[in-house]
Amino acid sequence: MNVHQSMRRVAGAAATALFLAGTGATPAFADAKDPYVIGAVLTLSGSGANLGKPSAEALQILAKHTNDAGGVKGHPVEIRILDDNGDSTRTVAALRQLASDPKVLAIIGPSQSPNAVAAKPVAADQHVPLFALASSPVISHPVNEWVFQMPVPMPMHMVALYDDMKRHHITKIALFTTNNDYGQLATKMARELGAKSGVSVVDVEAFNPTGASIDTEVTRAKGKSPDAFMIFSEDPGAPLLAKSMMNLALTLPVYADSPAATPNFLRVAGPSANSWHVLATKIDAPALVKKDDPLYGVVNDLAKLYPEGGKPNHFSGTSRDAFMLIVDALGRVGPDRTKIRAAIEGSGRFIGVTGVYEFTPADHNAANTQGLLLIQGDNGKWKASD
Repeated sequence: MNVHQSMRRVAGAAATALFLAGTGATPAFADAKDPYVIGAVLTLSGSGANLGKPSAEALQILAKHTNDAGGVKGHPVEIRILDDNGDSTRTVAALRQLASDPKVLAIIGPSQSPNAVAAKPVAADQHVPLFALASSPVISHPVNEWVFQMPVPMPMHMVALYDDMKRHHITKIALFTTNNDYGQLATKMARELGAKSGVSVVDVEAFNPTGASIDTEVTRAKGKSPDAFMIFSEDPGAPLLAKSMMNLALTLPVYADSPAATPNFLRVAGPSANSWHVLATKIDAPALVKKDDPLYGVVNDLAKLYPEGGKPNHFSGTSRDAFMLIVDALGRVGPDRTKIRAAIEGSGRFIGVTGVYEFTPADHNAANTQGLLLIQGDNGKWKASD
C-alpha cells in the first residue's frame, strides 16, 4: 500500500504537532477522542542540529496536515519532541522519559548513528517501536524487533556511486570520511565494495567535519594520484572538502553521499560543485523527479506542504516516512505498541519519499534504492548527473 492510500485511509484523524519546548499540543476535535501520541528524540541543538531540525519541521507540517484531514479515525495525533543535543546519554534519558508514558505509542529518532545505537536496548526494554533516522548498519543488524531504520542502507549508496564511477572509467579513489565509528564503518565498506566493483581505495583521510581546514589531508590524498575523491561524512564535511579543493586549485571529480545535497554546499562550493556527483534522495531535488516516476506523487506532495521558501531534504523525508508508517499502522490496529510493531512488519510494499519499504521480521532496514537520485552541481543549482 502506498502513502497516498495510507493518507486516505487515515483521513479523519491526523496529527497536529505544535512543537514547543519538547511538548505536543492538539487542537479541539468535536468528539474529543483521546489523542494518539507519537514521540520523537531528535538533535535540535549542538553540532548535529542541522540533522534534527528538518525532521522536527517535517513532523510539525505533516501533523498539521493530517489533523486538518480529521485525524486517525477521529483521534488527533499529538507529537512530543525532545532534544538530545547530540549526546547519547541524553538520548537514552529522553527515550526513557517518552517510553515510560504508555500513551506514547511509537518514537521517531534519534537523528545520529551513535545515539541510535545507544537507544536500541532501551526500545527493546521498554517495548516501544523506534524509527531510527540514522544510517549506520549497526542500528538494524542484528535485527532488534522494536527498532526500524528509515534511511536507505549505506551499502546501497556506495554501490550506486561505484556503478557511476565505472561508467566514467574511474578505477582509483581517495576516500574522505569522519574520524569516528561511522567513518571506520564507511572505510571498511568502501574497501570491500570497491574491490567487488573494480575500484581501488588508494588513500583514506579521516577528518573532523567541523574543523577549520583539511588542506593537509587533501594534499596527501592528491599525492596518491586518485582518479576521483569520494566522501562519506556528516554535514558540513562536504563544504569543508570543497573549500580545501578550491584552496589547492584541485579539480578532480568528487562522489558524495546525501549530506552534500544542501543549499549551503552549493553556496560554499560555487562553480566547483559542477564536478561533484551527489547521491541524494529525490526529496532533495523534487523538480528533477520525472512524472512517470513511482515516487513522483509522494515526493511532490511533501514538497508542496512546505511554505514558500521552505524546502524539505533527506532528513525531512525519512521523518515523513516514519510518521506515515506509524499513522497507517494506528489506523489499522489502534493504540497498541505490540500491534503497531507487528503491523509495520506486515505492511507490505510502502511507497515512501526515501524509497519503497517492505519491512519483515528479518529485515528492519528495508528501503530500496528507488528514492535515490544522482545529482550534480549546475552553476548554483542541481541537475541530474551526466
